[in-house]
Amino acid sequence: DQGGVLHYAGFSDAATGAPVIRDSFHDFSQGCKIVVQPHKTRKYTLLESIKRAEQRLGEANYDLPSNNCEHFVNWCINGKVKSRQVEKVATYTTVIIVCLTVIVVFNLFAVTGFSAVNSSMLFPRLAELHGTKLILIFSILGIIGGLALVAALSFTILRDYVWLSLAERRSRRIARRSAVLTVFVTASVGFVYIYVLAQKLLVGDWLEKLDPGIVPKLVNISLFLATALPAIVAISVGLLVHKILSRDISQV
Repeated sequence: DQGGVLHYAGFSDAATGAPVIRDSFHDFSQGCKIVVQPHKTRKYTLLESIKRAEQRLGEANYDLPSNNCEHFVNWCINGKVKSRQVEKVATYTTVIIVCLTVIVVFNLFAVTGFSAVNSSMLFPRLAELHGTKLILIFSILGIIGGLALVAALSFTILRDYVWLSLAERRSRRIARRSAVLTVFVTASVGFVYIYVLAQKLLVGDWLEKLDPGIVPKLVNISLFLATALPAIVAISVGLLVHKILSRDISQV
């Protein structure tokens, strides 16, 4: 009724995120055509949505991945902190990162494994892996990489805000903790796997019985479990837990 637009200005005017403001149609459009997005199923009426938007006027916590203009609009209308744009980018980015990680890890360890098997310098003597604590080093690398990606997830999609409902904040907190716990659990499984593999191959005399081409593959799987898998599984668990817990949550 005041002939304007309530929106999160974000990066529309400057590199630093601008606050939630009330704009005229002219200033909001900046000469571009305005298209109205219909919301057929909405939790709040138009007047209620406006009041919710006015409650956050002046808020300056703009964050592109977790608190952008689309998050703000959906929160005002449906009570859900969602952004289809971010979800698409996050999905594509996660798939790309996982694929690149798998490719890099397998190529790196394939070269290492084959050269070691052929030269009889390292991996055929798998007992030495435990003796030199190389297994532990790989596991620690997996934990560090996993925690780094979980931290990135915690500061984006699973970030906490004071204006979120208690239920939503709780779901995000549980999702973050689940992701961290998954890192250590997965890394531990990888550690046990590679340790058992080393012992079985040596003590059980498997090495002489196996085809020489299989050994590098076992080595690759072992090192992949110890390094790359914790990060991949942790991100998947964090997002899945948050999606399940926040499925029926409405913001207040």
